[in-house]
Amino acid sequence: MLQLLHNSLIASVALIALSSCTMIDSAVRSIPTPTISGVANMIPGLGSGDSTGSDDPKIAFAPHLPLSPGHTLRLAVYDGSRTAKKLYEGVVMVDSAGIIEFKGIGSARIGGRSAADARAAIESVFRAAGRAGSRVHVHLISIENMPLVAVEGDVARPVVLELQKGLTVSLAVSFAGGRVRNSVARSVYVSHEGLRRFFVTEAAANDKVDLEPGDIIQLSPDL
Repeated sequence: MLQLLHNSLIASVALIALSSCTMIDSAVRSIPTPTISGVANMIPGLGSGDSTGSDDPKIAFAPHLPLSPGHTLRLAVYDGSRTAKKLYEGVVMVDSAGIIEFKGIGSARIGGRSAADARAAIESVFRAAGRAGSRVHVHLISIENMPLVAVEGDVARPVVLELQKGLTVSLAVSFAGGRVRNSVARSVYVSHEGLRRFFVTEAAANDKVDLEPGDIIQLSPDL
């Protein structure tokens, strides 16, 4: 009798376990498998917004590392400062030779260069093509969906930075190593969509400017 009861108990436990496994398996199967694009959108630098088409790979980007083939840049180029004229706006991809092409304008070899050096190379392309006058603004809006700002001028080293929440003009300047040694200048320009605004100090710029993707912070060497 006891043996029969024992066998029945074991059978009941086994049935419950089998039922639980079936339920778990069914629940697991109901969980959707993440797509590559979905995963990309969760990883900084792997978003899908900056793309030139289906043949554009998604390659991780970090501002302190050099650009490489497959990186995609969103940018706008302006001529002038008070009445800025838009020369170009679009998305370009670094090809296998490390080059980006601007149809009807020229090309720039930016593979292996920093984002800051790439900005300078792009500026040279537009100057050489006779498309720009005395002042060219290359607004590097994003690379691989990472929003960016640039710092240049009277700084220890020009840099391109990720635009993160809370980034101020002064903080961005500090990431560029601050002003050059022995500089006595204090003023700063902030360019947005080709238009420059002048501020007598970084503190004044902090109070008046909410940085946006593509903005350029330029420290004056004179004032």
